[in-house]
Amino acid sequence: MKKFFLLVSILFCLYLQGAAQDAAPTPFPENWQTLAPESDFSIEVPIKLEVEKYEEYKAFRYLGKLNESYFFILSEKKSEAFGMPAGLKYIREFQALGTKIAFGNSKGEKFAFKDDEGFFQRAIYIEMADRIYLFHTVSEKSGDEAAKRFLRSLSIRGRISSVSTDLTPEPPTISDEPGKAPPPRLSGGGTGSGVGSGQGSGSGSAADIKPQMPPANAVGVTQKVKILSKPRASYTDIARTYGIQGGVTLRITFLASGTIGAVTPISKLPMGLTNTAITAARSITFEPARRNGVPYTVTVMIQYGFTIY
Repeated sequence: MKKFFLLVSILFCLYLQGAAQDAAPTPFPENWQTLAPESDFSIEVPIKLEVEKYEEYKAFRYLGKLNESYFFILSEKKSEAFGMPAGLKYIREFQALGTKIAFGNSKGEKFAFKDDEGFFQRAIYIEMADRIYLFHTVSEKSGDEAAKRFLRSLSIRGRISSVSTDLTPEPPTISDEPGKAPPPRLSGGGTGSGVGSGQGSGSGSAADIKPQMPPANAVGVTQKVKILSKPRASYTDIARTYGIQGGVTLRITFLASGTIGAVTPISKLPMGLTNTAITAARSITFEPARRNGVPYTVTVMIQYGFTIY
């Protein structure tokens, strides 16, 4: 009888263990750590942030990416700020005024908006007597729990803001009509010396063409789409300031008429890089694909790469 009860107990424990493993995963990892590199602030982070120091300006930049969410911290001496103005300027182009907040005697603003590339952004700006801070998250999902927890955990000199940081961005209207370029505000490349400009002043982009299969009835294809010119996508000042690198993949329709049709981002980068890739793609010149000498419309996947030299 004792052996029977022992066997039942073991089986019950195994069942509970299996049920726990099958439970839905948490929305973010639980190995959060407290980041407190400076005496003025502490904050919880879901991933170890890279840190870049600029001793000449007594400035620091912390950055990291978890899944599709970005986490940034800019810390600069108030009298010598050089990267912070770019970050605030970018934010205020979407939301001119933030909500006033306070951490004890330290004053600041919080911001929340959905940008014109479809990213949800949240930020807290803090101004102290001698230093200024910008805590900034960029997410593809509006309810990103990691971004919320990151900002909720912020403490300035041991004080936590009494204002909730559960922000609800308001999305703007975004259009992807063929031939209509995205807003020109973010289409230019920067040559300034903001944080993260790296060695040299260049910004790079490359496009890898990956044609999709032609239509099923196009068995007589004699010529694939031929790219004649492929403009480079420009870096934006804010993307360089934040040190953003990676690739933007676009689904591009090459019309039989010889013009670019719909351009749809499949994978994106924030801070204007998706927009500059779309702008570059709309300027591509090409010869349309032909079947038995007759042009027809095809869809092609193109990737623009962004690397800070």
